Amino acid sequence: MCSLQFLCNVLLNYFLLISEAKTTEQVPDQVIVSGVLHKSIELSSHIMLPHPVEEVDWHFRCNGSTHKIARFENNQQKFYPPELIFRLEILNNGTTFRISDLRMEDSGQYIAYIILTDQKIRQAYFLLTVYDPVPPPSLTIEYKNETSHQCNVTLHCSVPANISGLSYSWKYSQQVSDYQLFNSTEDTIQMSLQPQSSWDFLCTVYNPADHKDVLLQVTCDAEGVAASLWYLYLRLLYPIALLMMVSGVIWKIRSNGLRLRIY
Repeated sequence: MCSLQFLCNVLLNYFLLISEAKTTEQVPDQVIVSGVLHKSIELSSHIMLPHPVEEVDWHFRCNGSTHKIARFENNQQKFYPPELIFRLEILNNGTTFRISDLRMEDSGQYIAYIILTDQKIRQAYFLLTVYDPVPPPSLTIEYKNETSHQCNVTLHCSVPANISGLSYSWKYSQQVSDYQLFNSTEDTIQMSLQPQSSWDFLCTVYNPADHKDVLLQVTCDAEGVAASLWYLYLRLLYPIALLMMVSGVIWKIRSNGLRLRIY
């Protein structure tokens, strides 16, 4: 009797485990999504679905609280509250969630509960962060300690607005060669350029959702640098030469006057 009861318990537990395995929700990895303020974004589930979709509920979680914001059922979409219909849209049988005119408060976790026709549930997780758009940057150059052998330049990349969370990357190219990555993530770089060379510098300002580029062409002309040095020398020597000429004329006049008095 005890053996029979033990066997029944084992079989019961086995069938319970099978039943739980059939209905257990599969939780995939969370998808990281970045959006730009006032732009649109799509949260699309790529989970393999063995059966057709019967119903999809979309939930939004932020600051520890979760709210249902949309439902797709019988080819109909509902939003909570209803006025969200002007910014939200459900596509692909409920598995894609589109948000238009993104706002900062849209940042948070989105969960799609996908109910299949066999009543099994699949879940899709998305973590959305909304960022400010990157303003168009500007690139300025400053020449320092120029010589006839090289051009020492400082390049500064900046944006007009005070936006946090921006990163910088640099590339450079000499004449028609391919771009090479410059090992710096700062907004300012310094380089020494060889004479008689032309360079293209490309600065990219970016955040996880947006980026902007700015290009500047720089020429290092050794002759021009040397000419500027000669011009400096002439400016220094010209007053000395003029003073010597005036002194010579005065001396000659005085010498001629002295001779006239003698004769």
